[in-house]
Amino acid sequence: MPRRCSIVSTAAILLATPLLAGPVLSNPAGPAPQPGDDDFISRARLSTWQTLREFESTQDRSTLPTWFNLGPTNVAGRTLAIEVHPDNSDIVFTGSASGGLWKSTDRGASWTPMTDDLPSLAVSAIEIDAAEPNHMWIGTGEGWGGDFVHGVGVLESWDGGESWALTGLSYDVEEGRDIFELEYNETTGTLLCAADNGLFRSTDDGATWTQLMTQGQWKDVKQKPGSAGTYYACAQSLTDDGVYRSTDDGLTWTLLGGGLPTDTIANCRLATTQANPNLVYWAVLRGSDKEIYRSTDGGDSWQLRSTQDGSEGWQALAIAVSSADPDLVFSNGNASYRSTDGGASWTEWATNVPATHHAIATDPSDDAVLWFGGEAGSYLSEDGGATFVPRNSGLVTVQVSAINHSTLSLGLALGGSQGNGTLRYTGGASFDQVLDGNGFQCEVGSADADIVWAQIQFGQHYRSTDGGTTFVPANDGIGEPGPWATPTHMDYGDDQTLWTAHGITLYKTTTGGQPWYATSAPGLAAGRSIAQCWAQRDHLAVCDASNVFVSDDHGETFQQVAHLLVGNALSDIAIHPNDPDVMFVTVSSYSPAVSKVLKTTDGGQNWVDFTHNLPGEPCNTVVFDRDDPDRVYLGTDLGVYASFDAGDAWLPLNVGLPHVVCTDLRWHPQGYLRVGTYGRGMWELDLVGLDPSAVGDNASPERLSPLTMRIHANPATAGAQPMVRFGLRDAGEVDLALYDALGRRVRTLFHGEHEARVDSVPLDTSGLRGGVYFVRMIAGGHTVSEKLVVAR
Repeated sequence: MPRRCSIVSTAAILLATPLLAGPVLSNPAGPAPQPGDDDFISRARLSTWQTLREFESTQDRSTLPTWFNLGPTNVAGRTLAIEVHPDNSDIVFTGSASGGLWKSTDRGASWTPMTDDLPSLAVSAIEIDAAEPNHMWIGTGEGWGGDFVHGVGVLESWDGGESWALTGLSYDVEEGRDIFELEYNETTGTLLCAADNGLFRSTDDGATWTQLMTQGQWKDVKQKPGSAGTYYACAQSLTDDGVYRSTDDGLTWTLLGGGLPTDTIANCRLATTQANPNLVYWAVLRGSDKEIYRSTDGGDSWQLRSTQDGSEGWQALAIAVSSADPDLVFSNGNASYRSTDGGASWTEWATNVPATHHAIATDPSDDAVLWFGGEAGSYLSEDGGATFVPRNSGLVTVQVSAINHSTLSLGLALGGSQGNGTLRYTGGASFDQVLDGNGFQCEVGSADADIVWAQIQFGQHYRSTDGGTTFVPANDGIGEPGPWATPTHMDYGDDQTLWTAHGITLYKTTTGGQPWYATSAPGLAAGRSIAQCWAQRDHLAVCDASNVFVSDDHGETFQQVAHLLVGNALSDIAIHPNDPDVMFVTVSSYSPAVSKVLKTTDGGQNWVDFTHNLPGEPCNTVVFDRDDPDRVYLGTDLGVYASFDAGDAWLPLNVGLPHVVCTDLRWHPQGYLRVGTYGRGMWELDLVGLDPSAVGDNASPERLSPLTMRIHANPATAGAQPMVRFGLRDAGEVDLALYDALGRRVRTLFHGEHEARVDSVPLDTSGLRGGVYFVRMIAGGHTVSEKLVVAR
């Protein structure tokens, strides 16, 4: 299992050109104007993202296969920010923790990604210019801890989010900086930014910035409604934590007292309302308690109104006030609370909205409309909060930590995810949540796909014997917790044999977890990945942060063979399917001082840097193509790469794939590559379109087939339109059609000349009766067909 040392550090970089090709703005940022700002502005080095973009521009991408998103479209990942268009309630923007900015034009019924090509997909703040709503900014970087995706600063759009340019507040790779909030004053043209390294001010739409505060983490900033230049901001981790006020358009700031706590705080958020401009609410985490303070005189004096449970408040905290009723207050965190008396008393509500909550947004045009954003996406209330409905259809933002699939069928795959547990793919874009918690490594039996393993945080293992429908704990014999992301591996030839690395102990079971027993692996510390040789199953390898261990006795004993100087950043290990002496390891680090990929050909005694022409982003996962082991695939913080020469050179393989953190790659014997992404769900690539001439004589029959075809969303239901994916090894005329059970042609899906590549077409089932149909493809004298069930 691959393990990112820091599932975070997505390219925090500075760009001197537009971020997207096409009709976009030039970067308005000039030279850094402020002395001493080199700790956050860096124009001295070429970013890895920019290098990758230049690399991709040299490719003939029309010859490469296109990634296909498997979903899930019914489950969303962590939402950090929501903003409603000031003039049109149907237009809503949502910012995902690592899946980018999304836009809806139908009040959340459907969503479109707006930032897939940006170097960071962590969108933590959204601000719209109410006077010119197509003018907007986003802040990037989640910033709540060491395991989150960092940002690249503040970006600006003048066309409603269609294209973006970096502003003058931009971060370099190694800094790991994050934005928490943006506030724009349409009257004065002042833009304020609360960030984890200070408070910033711009008066030219973000082209240049002044750092107002150089210490502390500034968590929020709000304008006093109706005021030309009064603001409130709050901060932690500085000499004087608390609430600050500016009355001169953000130039100077004063710490407020008058009843506010003076000790250290852990997190905080502010809320104001146009219903009473002098009213300010402050939600603050102190110890394990979330306290709600209120000022009725513009911040001169404060009263502690109430105390709530602060569980998860270090990273999940939000507060908002009705724009019509100053006593109607909403407070979110590990649960949702509602107050009708100005925060003095609270009622837990919105219990159908999964905890944990990160954002609350009100609609400027309709006070009855309320949006929640949290661990499981976005939720909408149109009745003042009395009821909430999920608005996550098509919002593909799940943070997948690890994936696996059945090698017997393409129709079963599982993914462990942050906050959404373990998700199961069965052929359609809607996934089933089969296990709660934070999901990680999954295993599927190679002989019996009903045997499925899943895992939640700290190595709590669960076993299923019905394909993942039900699970039971399977931890007997394990005497210690594992790391947050604990690696496992199921034997390629025995569904009852597995290994898992817990702390300093590597455990094995030959009885399906009943029980586990400790093997010998002296020196192991918090394992990160376990691998096995496909053809010689007695040979295994495991790595921790810096060390590699190997076994030649089927994993009973392991010996350390290498200590690698990679900054404690080893993330994955893979063994050649036929030769256990050949292995790759990946390194998840942006540091230019360490290799990103290393290879050994002598069983781990000596390792050689195989980074070669990679741009330099963290590498998180590596997998061999078992049909042609000279093909090796890499998953990085910015996408996927392929090598056709055993790692001597790497080529980007990202057509259709966002620049997202890729956490886990899996090769399928039917000729597919799958990737789990931390923020954009699960994806699949049909390798039939990837250099077909390179497939050798030893390829599996599926890989040598002249035609391939898949139907997604099968059975077809009223809410899911099927997609037919088809691939050709040789160019020629194609006839692709739908037939009923009597053999009558009822739909022509494609007819004409087609190149030797993979393509997809929608299959419209409207007007069809329920029943069995067949999709048939004829090309080059060959025929392939697949059954489609239409459910009514």
